[in-house]
Amino acid sequence: MTTTRDLRPATPLVRPAFLPAALLLLSFALPARALGASGERVEVPLAGRASLAQMEAADSAAARSRASVEPPAAAPVPMPAPPPREIGIAPAAPPGVTAPEASAAAPAPAAPVPAGTSLVAGTGFQGLGDSNTSIPPDTMGAVGPSHVVTMLNTQVRVQTKAGATLSTVSLSAFWTSGTGLSGSPFDPHVIYDSLSGRWIATADANSRSATSKVFFAISATSDPTGSWSFYSIAADSGGTNWADFPGLGVNSTWIAIANNMFTVAANVYSGAKMWVIDKSTALAGGSLTITSFAPGFDTSGGIDGFGLQPAITFDAAETTLYIIDNAGYTSSGTPLLRLSRITGTGPSPAWSAVPGSTFTSTGLFAVASANKFSTTSSIDGAQSGLASTCDGGTNDGLACSTGSDCPSGKCRRIDSGDDRIGAGPVLRNGKLWATHSGPLPATGTADRIAVFWYQLTPTSAASPIVQSGKIDGGAGVFHTYPSIAANSSNAAVLGFTRTDASRFAEAVWVGRSSSDAAGTMSAVTVGKAGEGPYYKTFSGTSNRWGDYSATSVDPTDDSTFWTLQEYAATNVGTGNGSGRFGAWWAQVLMATPTPTPAPTPTPDPTATPVPTATPTPV
Repeated sequence: MTTTRDLRPATPLVRPAFLPAALLLLSFALPARALGASGERVEVPLAGRASLAQMEAADSAAARSRASVEPPAAAPVPMPAPPPREIGIAPAAPPGVTAPEASAAAPAPAAPVPAGTSLVAGTGFQGLGDSNTSIPPDTMGAVGPSHVVTMLNTQVRVQTKAGATLSTVSLSAFWTSGTGLSGSPFDPHVIYDSLSGRWIATADANSRSATSKVFFAISATSDPTGSWSFYSIAADSGGTNWADFPGLGVNSTWIAIANNMFTVAANVYSGAKMWVIDKSTALAGGSLTITSFAPGFDTSGGIDGFGLQPAITFDAAETTLYIIDNAGYTSSGTPLLRLSRITGTGPSPAWSAVPGSTFTSTGLFAVASANKFSTTSSIDGAQSGLASTCDGGTNDGLACSTGSDCPSGKCRRIDSGDDRIGAGPVLRNGKLWATHSGPLPATGTADRIAVFWYQLTPTSAASPIVQSGKIDGGAGVFHTYPSIAANSSNAAVLGFTRTDASRFAEAVWVGRSSSDAAGTMSAVTVGKAGEGPYYKTFSGTSNRWGDYSATSVDPTDDSTFWTLQEYAATNVGTGNGSGRFGAWWAQVLMATPTPTPAPTPTPDPTATPVPTATPTPV
C-alpha cells in the first residue's frame, strides 16, 4: 500500500539500502546471448503446451485430493510501498499544480461520433462465483472475438459472449497441469492482444519464497480453449527477493511484465523489476528472448517507482511502450504521477522516464484533482448493516466487538486497497487512459474513497493531461479497484466496486462518449447489485476485496465495452467466512438515438374550379 512522499527542493535524498543487483537467471534459462544496454538479455525455453481441455481433465482428477488437504487461505497481501522519503529535487519550472480538472475542449474523436451518442447497458452475466478457497479474487478478465475469459485467484473460466460456460479450471490447473510449470500461482492477469490476435497471461508464484517465479503464457490462436505455450521465469536467481503485484502491457514490439520486489527475509521493498519480452519470439512459440531490468532500474532524477503498469497498446504503428505509476510523490501537497517508456528494438529494449518533466529527468507530472494520496486502509468501505466502529451495533447477526472481528477499529469493513494505478491502462489514438482510487477530502479527515481518471498525451511529461476527472459519491461512499478502457472513437468506460452503509458491495460502471464535455462521466450504472454482507478473513484480520478489476473493448467492433467487477454475492450462514464474492461481466454498448422522422406534409386539397357565368344576352 502506498504512502505519501513530499518533494521539497532543499531536502537531501534518502534511499533504502538496496542489496547488490544480481544478474537475473531464469528457470531453465540458457546462457545469455548478450548484455543489453539497460538490462540482461536471456533466452527462456518453452516449458510446455496445454489446452483448456487437458487442464480441465487433470483438474477434475485432482479436485478431490486437493479438497481434502488444502484449507482455504488468503492470497498474499499486496505489499506496501517504501516508507515516506524526502527527496531533494527542484522542478526545472513551476509544476502545473493549477491545471484545470479538464482540458478546454474534448479530444477530437478518431472516427466521426454522431451527436447524441451515449453508452447504455447491454447483457450481463456472472464470470465466476466464490469457491471459498481464496481471498481476494484479484478480479481479472478479457474479451476476444468470440469468448470472454475470467481469471481469478481461485479459477479460470472461458465463456461465450452470451454467458454460456465452455470450460472452468482451477488457477493452479491452468498454470501447472501439463504445462511444465510448478508452483503456487497468485495475482493473475490476462489480456487479449488485438494487434496479434492472441491471449496473453501472467501470474506470480510462490509468495515470500526463495523460489518466487513469474509465469507467462500465450495462446496459439484467438481461441482461448485451444493450445497455450507456457514459460517460467525465476524472480530472483539468488533467492533474496520475491515478486508481487504484476503489471502486464503490450505493443507491437514487446510484452512487458513489471513487479514489485520484496526481500524474502524481512519483506523490505527492493524496488521495481521488469521483464521485457521480444514479442516476435512469443508469437513464434519457441524460446523467448527476454531483457530483465533489475530492482532499482527505474531510478531517474532521484526518484523511483512502485506498482508500474505498462499500457495495453492498440495503435499498431506505436513503437514506444508507455508505463504509468503512482508511488505517492507530492509537490507542496499536490499529487504527482509518473510516465516512463520502453524504446529500442525487440531484442534490445531500453527504459527511460518520459522527457520534459518540470521535475528534471523524473517523468513526474502534477494532477488536477487532489486527494490524500496515502494508504486507504484506515477508511475501508462500510456495508449495509455494518457498524462504523467497534463500540456497538451488529453485522450479519453478530455483535461488533474488539478482537478478530474488529481489527484496527474497522469492524469488518471491506478492504479498500490503496491508490496505486489500476490494472490495464490503455493507449488508444496516441492517448493514454489510466485510473486509480484515493481518499477524500484532500485535507482534514478522509471519509470516503473516490475514483480518479486521466486521458494523457504520453509524449509530454510537462503537461500531459488532456482531460481528467473524479467519481465521488460523497461522504461515506467508497469507490474502489477501478479499471478503464477506451474504444476506437475515444469513448471510455470505467468500472469499479461501490459500497456504503446503505448497500452491499456492488459492481458498477460509468462512461463517456468523445462528444461529452471534457472531464465528465455519466451517472453510475449498477451492473450487478450486492446480495448480502461480505465478511471473510479466513485466519487473517483483513476483510479482503479486490485487488483489481478489468475493463476491455470488444475486438469484433472495437466499440462495445465489457467490464468485469466484483460484487458481494449471497452470504452463507453468519459470521467470519460467511461472505461470498462474485465476478460480474457487464456489457456496455454505444447507442445513437434513432431520429424521429419529420411528419410528411399533407398536400392541400385541389380546389374545385368555379365556372365563369356566361352573360345572358339583353
